[in-house]
Amino acid sequence: MRWIHLSDIHYNPGTQMNRSTNQLRKKLPQYIRDNGIVADEMFITGDFRNATAPCDDEESLVDDTVNFIMEIANSAKIADNSHIHIVPGNHDLTRVDTSPSITKIRNCYDVSEGGFKIDILRQLISRFGFFVKIKNQLNPGDPLWSPELLPLHVYKCYSGYTVLYLNTSLTCGDNKDRGRSHNGAANWDKKYPIIFDRVLMLYWCFRYISTLVIFTSFAVRYWSWTQSWKGTGG
Repeated sequence: MRWIHLSDIHYNPGTQMNRSTNQLRKKLPQYIRDNGIVADEMFITGDFRNATAPCDDEESLVDDTVNFIMEIANSAKIADNSHIHIVPGNHDLTRVDTSPSITKIRNCYDVSEGGFKIDILRQLISRFGFFVKIKNQLNPGDPLWSPELLPLHVYKCYSGYTVLYLNTSLTCGDNKDRGRSHNGAANWDKKYPIIFDRVLMLYWCFRYISTLVIFTSFAVRYWSWTQSWKGTGG
């Protein structure tokens, strides 16, 4: 299987923010075409917009972002939208002044239990309206992510491999929150039995590796540009 991995698109046309990202977006589709890059799947690990940039028309921003994603997919000869896999990042939620409540939730989080009460979970998830609009337009008929983004983490089995989609930006509030997410990890091993052969874990925030040790007994291989590990199962 051949794939393209994108992250931190931060697609906010008309702004001067993220100058290097703007330049990359302009050149990437042509680079893919010029070099004959062809992929079967595309994985996008969050941050579809820059949440700190001013935006008066969120619907147009969603349209522009999805159009750009489709341009990349078409450039790489990806057949249809079902081969585009996405998860949210910390820019894909509404950043209102929720710091006190988020801090309180973090402080009350029981690591040994690894879960949230349902009312708190719904409060946290309700902030991901922008991501919901992206996924609804990109994959309108895909039942993978429910309208409420529950369950929190989902998986889908494909021919020869399984993709595990994680929401690792659940308790984020601003850019300082990278690497200190609280994600209800206790539910992972309960919801995902040992049905995995080849597993791809799709998630935002590459610093959040410590929680993933629960997969060391599975046939799972993790890799990034900074570190890697392999489960004992394969």
